[in-house]
Amino acid sequence: MNRLVQMSYYNSIRLQSWILGAQIALEMRTTCPSGILK
Repeated sequence: MNRLVQMSYYNSIRLQSWILGAQIALEMRTTCPSGILK
């Protein structure tokens, strides 16, 4: 696998995880503020 493919693959994985984390954080904040402490 060449370097460009590795870079794009890594970036897409990182972007997906960031979006997922943002969605989870948003849901936790809107549903119950104490959810973050658990």
